Amino acid sequence: MIKENVTFIQYELLFSDKEIHIEKLKHIAPVVLKRLFEKINDPELYALALLDVDIATKEYVLAEMNSELRIRVETELSKKWEAMPTEIVGAQEVLLEALASFIQD
Repeated sequence: MIKENVTFIQYELLFSDKEIHIEKLKHIAPVVLKRLFEKINDPELYALALLDVDIATKEYVLAEMNSELRIRVETELSKKWEAMPTEIVGAQEVLLEALASFIQD
């Protein structure tokens, strides 16, 4: 089920030179996101990764979180973040690498 829901990511990982952009999270099935939230339960990481995404991606990811994690991430997001672009990209890469590991499982 999970592999079927992320075939576009698998294709891009295996056959494309393009990097997968964090905004593709809004196209991932809820079951896959829930698995990501179980694997990585770090509100600061999610807040940092969501700083530089479109509103639709941010809303979708937050909506799929359990209420405890969502509240903690929203609290982090409400803080005045002064993050370097490399920090944001680094956080996004951690999440995307975790998703890629689901494909390989």
